[in-house]
Amino acid sequence: MSILPWHLDSRAASVLRVAGGTVSLVEEVLKQAKELKNTPKEVMQTQGEILKQRILANPIPELWISDVFPWGYEAVRRIRGIELHPCQISGGIILARGGVAEMATGEGKTLTAVLPVMLWGLMGRGVHVVTTNDYLAERDAKELRPIYEVLGLSVGCITTDQEPEARRQAYSRDVTYATAKEIGFDFLRDRMTLGAEYLEEQALRYAKLGKGQSGQLLQRSLYASMVDEADSVLIDDARTPLIIGKEAPHSIAMTSLFRWCLNVAIKLDSQSDYIVHTKLKQIVLTEFGAEKILLGDKPPFGQGLTTETLLEHIERMLEALIFFKRDKQYAVIKGEIVLLDESTDRPMEGRKLQRGLHHCLEAKEGLPLTAGTKTASKVTVQSYFRKYRFLSGMTGTAAQAAKEFRQTYRLKVTTIPTHLPCLRTPLPARVFVSQEAKCSAIVEVTREMLSEGRPLLIGTPSVGASERLSLFFKQAKIPHQILNAHKEKEEAEIIARAGQSPVVTIATNMAGRGTDIKLSPAVTNVGGLHVIATEMHHSLRVDRQLIGRAARQGDPGSYQIMVSLEDELLYFWPDAKRARWLSKGKKITQGELPANWLTLFQQTQQKLEKHHRKTRKKLLKAEQKKMDTYARLGWSPYLETFDEG
Repeated sequence: MSILPWHLDSRAASVLRVAGGTVSLVEEVLKQAKELKNTPKEVMQTQGEILKQRILANPIPELWISDVFPWGYEAVRRIRGIELHPCQISGGIILARGGVAEMATGEGKTLTAVLPVMLWGLMGRGVHVVTTNDYLAERDAKELRPIYEVLGLSVGCITTDQEPEARRQAYSRDVTYATAKEIGFDFLRDRMTLGAEYLEEQALRYAKLGKGQSGQLLQRSLYASMVDEADSVLIDDARTPLIIGKEAPHSIAMTSLFRWCLNVAIKLDSQSDYIVHTKLKQIVLTEFGAEKILLGDKPPFGQGLTTETLLEHIERMLEALIFFKRDKQYAVIKGEIVLLDESTDRPMEGRKLQRGLHHCLEAKEGLPLTAGTKTASKVTVQSYFRKYRFLSGMTGTAAQAAKEFRQTYRLKVTTIPTHLPCLRTPLPARVFVSQEAKCSAIVEVTREMLSEGRPLLIGTPSVGASERLSLFFKQAKIPHQILNAHKEKEEAEIIARAGQSPVVTIATNMAGRGTDIKLSPAVTNVGGLHVIATEMHHSLRVDRQLIGRAARQGDPGSYQIMVSLEDELLYFWPDAKRARWLSKGKKITQGELPANWLTLFQQTQQKLEKHHRKTRKKLLKAEQKKMDTYARLGWSPYLETFDEG
């Protein structure tokens, strides 16, 4: 399917020509919205159907911005008592044209999205509004429903625990709120319903009818999608494909094998028995290591296992031990391994590692081994979202990924200026030799800020890091609250209080993203919220997301980066390299290092960003090759079944 950007259509003009000359779309929308202020309620209620009939005659979104946006503006004003500012209207226009709008934290992205979503909703084929978690999907669907209903649009919401019929009903609405995970998995479920041998055109026809070969499909055809936190959903999450697996119960022999692999792996010597490829996150046994394993005690019930299979299982177990850290890549919740999103630190319910890695983690943590899986259906994030006829996104941090948005999704990134001047003040970055020295310094900075009456938001890269820092605050007897993956339900409530004094909030990566931090008048008068980034993350965008929590909508605020040579970011490099840097740093000081050491962290971050871009590109290329092959055979490229061990 072609993904030529529809917003470059020559029939669509970027400005409107009206009597008296050419005026910008923003000015035209504001002018018309002002004229609708006294429109009777009855007229508003019938206007939606009138607009829908007109749009269906020529369904090119660009052409209807000036017709729909003023009504959307007035609907927001009547229901929420808020008059959208020009920057929000500009953002809405970028979205309606099929681009990515970069809008700073606190600029009102949620209401900005209402305008283009309303436009697509009036086209009568459904629009999916994609959010980062169930809470935000439910919140936005509930709070914005009255606005859409002013023009007669229906609203649905998809959440994790819904049954198929409830999902089907939600997808039938004009506007549907959901997470990328839920709509992606529903797409795969529909492909499984259609079966293995079908043409893509057949799938689209079934979707339009709402019927499958064996029962109804969940979704209609993928028409329009507006992605909130687009960099997180379309870029960061795109390294991991969406996979639906079928359970394949383990035998006693397989369970014993994983236990045996754990006991063997923990006894191997990292200097002689295996090689660690940090960048690729792979472990390869040396000839000496393989010989040691094969000459040692054999696993119970090991008959029938090939030597190659046995050694591969040991390598997977070593990867689980070395590359997967508890409360960083995964957490143990209610006796189960739950993977954590490394960008958001949120639990990824229902997802499992492949190639036996998930079972290695279960063995590592002493948990019962769950059933094995066979892949039944799979799609990459990139391929899925490229299927929408109209696609757009918004986020506070898209500029650094502008090239990838353009190359992968044909989406142009546009930075929208802030409504009010940004008053965010940067403080000099600080580099420390050890985590202990850094945490002690963070405690001292916190004391200083609290003495001034300022609240603090302290960002950490993982659950474990947030809890380790919490211990330092407890020892210093500084009251604080922790926001991490173990407290997802309380997320919005905790983050909403972060702007009050004397509140100290320790939060992981993007915890609380999508919830405003409102300052009390007293806090505003003394300098606003202070943000401390305790580590640099795998992407500059993630650092910007944290920093952007301070000084929103013209509020005052400040931020500071504080890092150490023991930070998780530097684990990208081999152990020997990190040991040399640490030794060199300790020769200079046991505490704080010169500021020029920050270059090391910046270069590492850039290397990681490049590595992740290559991974996403490779994943997409492989899937495109598979899709081309399957298309020639008339098979579904999303269905495959092979043993994942």
